Amino acid sequence: MRCSSPSSAASVAAVPVRLGAHGAYTRVVVDFTRRTAYRIEQRGGAITLTFDTPAGIAVPGDTEKF
Repeated sequence: MRCSSPSSAASVAAVPVRLGAHGAYTRVVVDFTRRTAYRIEQRGGAITLTFDTPAGIAVPGDTEKF
């Protein structure tokens, strides 16, 4: 898993992310403190999530297995 944020993300609060492998799928939970709109794009084997609320995404350290 790879995460990127706009350069302005340094000035916003970090939003925690939880990951969990569940057999045939992996769940990604982004814990915003309020409801936010998002978009999902798939290109080949990669998925991009884009959130409408500015945030610094706090990805757990060990994401290589996901």
